Amino acid sequence: MRSRLKLLALSLTLITPLSACAADSTEVVNEVKVEGVTLNVSSLTLNPYEQYQLVATVTPDNASNKSVKFISSKTNVATVSSSGLVTAKNPGTAKITVLTLQGSKTAFCDLTVTGTPTPTPDPDPDPDPDPDPDPDPDPTPQEEDKDIHDITMQDYPVLHCWGWRMSEIVNNLDNIKNAGFKAIQISPMQPQLSYQSSGKWEDQWWKLYQPLGFSIAQDNQNALGNKSQLQSMCTQANNKGIKVIVDVVANHLAGGSDKSLNYNIQYFEPTIYHENLIHTLGNMTEQPGYDTNSEWIIRGAIGGFPDLKTEDSRVQERVLSLLKEYIDVGVSGFRFDAAKHIETPDDGDLASNFWTTVLGGADAYASSKGKEKPYYYGEILTTPGTKRSFSWYTKYMSVTDSEEGTKVIDAVNNNSLGPVAYSARYKTNLEGKYLMLWGESHDTYANTWGYTKDMEQEPIDKAYALQASRARANSLYFARAIHDRSFGDATSDAYKGAMIRSANNFHSYLVDARENIHDSEGCYVNERGLRGIAVIGFTNSASQVQITLEDIKEGTFVDLYANREYNISNYKLTVNLTNDVAFLVSKDLLQLY
Repeated sequence: MRSRLKLLALSLTLITPLSACAADSTEVVNEVKVEGVTLNVSSLTLNPYEQYQLVATVTPDNASNKSVKFISSKTNVATVSSSGLVTAKNPGTAKITVLTLQGSKTAFCDLTVTGTPTPTPDPDPDPDPDPDPDPDPDPTPQEEDKDIHDITMQDYPVLHCWGWRMSEIVNNLDNIKNAGFKAIQISPMQPQLSYQSSGKWEDQWWKLYQPLGFSIAQDNQNALGNKSQLQSMCTQANNKGIKVIVDVVANHLAGGSDKSLNYNIQYFEPTIYHENLIHTLGNMTEQPGYDTNSEWIIRGAIGGFPDLKTEDSRVQERVLSLLKEYIDVGVSGFRFDAAKHIETPDDGDLASNFWTTVLGGADAYASSKGKEKPYYYGEILTTPGTKRSFSWYTKYMSVTDSEEGTKVIDAVNNNSLGPVAYSARYKTNLEGKYLMLWGESHDTYANTWGYTKDMEQEPIDKAYALQASRARANSLYFARAIHDRSFGDATSDAYKGAMIRSANNFHSYLVDARENIHDSEGCYVNERGLRGIAVIGFTNSASQVQITLEDIKEGTFVDLYANREYNISNYKLTVNLTNDVAFLVSKDLLQLY
């Protein structure tokens, strides 16, 4: 029997790929592009039912399109009108965002509502009230359509520009934006082991994961670029509305052996080197059943490089200094390599304050610089250990669900609908808002044990499309390295494909909509509120299928992939699948943008 599961996505507003809506429009001659937008205040405190008029200023003054949209992150705390009039409702905090419709530039006002709400009197009280009113009326479908959450980088589709030089990223920023990605993830930019060497990516990539220190590489210290090139890339990416996430190696540095540091580290991290701030248990991977032993997970060496004493304040200070340096050059988020192997405050005798010190310090530093709170996610492959919990990490960051990626790609390759359509539960048993999902990662592709390296691109893209249809979970698209490419070259162009673009735009249009996953006619179906439907064919589905919906009774929808229009009547949708996929968004939603 098919299970039917509705999950609420914690959301309110739409982050919309404006460029996608205008991709086919005629270029405006002599267009003056929007460069920025500001608000008359950056913070505001009101009492319930008080109002305040926000004023947005778009620059330059002669911009061709100065239209803006105001958005409240929490309408139960405060609403904002189309003209920027804020009305406080209930105690709490909310972020008011102004978004330019040309260029997607943003500015923010942090709102605090204090005091006890006093409802205004009914100007026309009912003289004959219902003697038995329904104390808990069922919500209308429109009310069920969405829930409330702050839009963050957790909602941004991410392109993994793995092993790309900074100059290659800059050359591809327009392609990345046109593909619907709102963030990119880049490889570690710390000084790397044997940075002078060159060659094919298969022989070189691992050196990025044996850094020599906690700083951004200068000239000739990293094959992908230096600090000034990174800063220039971040500036150009941010100007296009693309956020930058950088991979951080924090639990180890380059090894001389599994019990000693590489001698070059003394020139970058003299205190760590000369004080020998490492654990010397030995190689974790050589211990049978190490996943059941928390000490080996946290303090064992991974291969030929020793584990750092991340519980030591001197190591913590160095990692924090790296994050501050990244924030200064325009990085907005961090992926922590091997986060599973760094202890949490919940690890008993092995516990430390590493995460609270480093992430808390980065948050405070970003705030002091007038920047948004950084986005964090940690790499936890398979499990954090049989005696440890994912929830110990999700207090501080999102985490990877690598087993979910395996489940989905296996389902695609085996044409097996059940694992993905009969339950919306993730393998980690976490909510989507805590997860980074993928169809493929650099680990599954580049490592000797990688199980996706011999797969064709098509099933990988289909797996990503399914993951990107999910509510609140983030999705990472891995740009595969081409086997004959040199280390640092931009790799596969598959990320530019129509399936990936439509999946990303679907995700962004419906960031605030709940999900209802079920099957129909051999297809995976994800109804996103009343405004979106993802249909992915399994079990050799026909190119045209009649889908039975469960939430959406009627309406006109547009397939973002094939640009076809469909009418839904009495919960029935007859749709043509292109490469087994259709991403449909309600026409009235598209017309808003």
